[in-house]
Amino acid sequence: MNSKRILFILLLMTPVFLCSAQKIVRAKFLISDTKKGIEAIQLFLDNYQVIGLNSSGEIAYIDGEQEEHNFGDVEYEGEFDKNGVRTRAKNSKNLKVTYYDHWDMHDPQGKIKTIGSIKFTYYNKFDMHDEFGTLKSIGNIPVTYYGVFDMHDPRGKVKSIGAVQIQYFNAFDDKRLYGRIKSIKGNSKAVFVRKMTDRDKSEQ
Repeated sequence: MNSKRILFILLLMTPVFLCSAQKIVRAKFLISDTKKGIEAIQLFLDNYQVIGLNSSGEIAYIDGEQEEHNFGDVEYEGEFDKNGVRTRAKNSKNLKVTYYDHWDMHDPQGKIKTIGSIKFTYYNKFDMHDEFGTLKSIGNIPVTYYGVFDMHDPRGKVKSIGAVQIQYFNAFDDKRLYGRIKSIKGNSKAVFVRKMTDRDKSEQ
């Protein structure tokens, strides 16, 4: 087989490898005044898919299909643990979704591990000062929370997402405002965080 033919075959195969690796080009996050954690996430991928995640960290929709049981091109195996938590998904046409399972001894079982080539990490048994099972990162976007060392701030609330910093009314402010969002700074086209509104709640 001559070198030109080998090069031609490699060029034909290249798009397959490119299509199999997803990358986040933009991400939007909703956080609440009254609740801990992240209420909703939208991930915009470089293959033009949009993935929505709900407050439980489960896939809510893909490509805008928000019907309750319609999850686009993701197909799930009917494998659940004794608590009813989904533990594994099988390959689909466009996405492969995996979950942390019993082989991941230090991590929260049933949580999403990967969507395509995007990795999800969570605070686990080695993170002694953080709440077990809370989202630690999606791809290259880290997430931090106010914790035991933030004595005057509401523990468990989101502190930062990527370069975006979130501040809350704390112990130095009016008690009636404690825990409510005071400011969100550092938003960009790549990572955007905003406060959840009543309209967002009604659409969920």
